Amino acid sequence: MPGVQVKVEKLGEKTIAGVYAEGRRVTRFRPSGTVGNDKPIVSVSDRWVAEDLKIPLATTLDDPRQREASQVTKLDRAQPDPILFQIPADFTVREVSPDSPQR
Repeated sequence: MPGVQVKVEKLGEKTIAGVYAEGRRVTRFRPSGTVGNDKPIVSVSDRWVAEDLKIPLATTLDDPRQREASQVTKLDRAQPDPILFQIPADFTVREVSPDSPQR
């Protein structure tokens, strides 16, 4: 976007829910008039990612137009119970064509 200035910073490392995470902050400065705004807008987004799992563990967004925050509070690395992935005994597969009545 023309006129938008972006700054990226490393925030270091920390442990979240017992998992090592690396942080990154992205700051965006939008001058007046770039997105219909009459004043400059500064938005700051922090993201803490578990590099070994490739998932965000914590995110924050601080923007005059919206604020958000989320954080993993419990993470279990154990394998899920295989029963969760078993097909139910009464499950059936039916072929459906566009001309078939919906049920």
